[in-house]
Amino acid sequence: MKDVRVWVFDGILASSVAGVIDVLTTANLVLGRQGAPAGQRLRWRIESVDGRAVTTVSGQVIAVDGAIAARARADVVVAAAPFVGDMTDFSVRDRRLEPLLAGLRQQHGRGAIIASYCTGSFLLAEAGLLDGRIATTHWAKARAFRE
Repeated sequence: MKDVRVWVFDGILASSVAGVIDVLTTANLVLGRQGAPAGQRLRWRIESVDGRAVTTVSGQVIAVDGAIAARARADVVVAAAPFVGDMTDFSVRDRRLEPLLAGLRQQHGRGAIIASYCTGSFLLAEAGLLDGRIATTHWAKARAFRE
């Protein structure tokens, strides 16, 4: 069984959780139709820095399964994307996100696949995981991302 962790915090895009879970659910459906045993399917947890529910930018409350467990084994970690109108108003250096950034580095060091999309790339960059690599982000944030 592949263990997927979705790491969340206040102010994220709701789609960065719902979309990921939809894809994982569909993958399990396809695996089941192909006859894959339950042990080869995907299992996921949604985790926040403090183990409490988070509120998305649109006001939706996302329940979590617990706190970010950086030491727990994960095959894949998906960092939810923050919604930011102006990247200068958002600092990935926010001390409240340091456990998430440190956890991304730990999981990467253990060989986990680390993923995000859109403005989540800023988190991966701040964690030092994009050094020397090609990455994408939302087109409207490209200039800020390069900086």
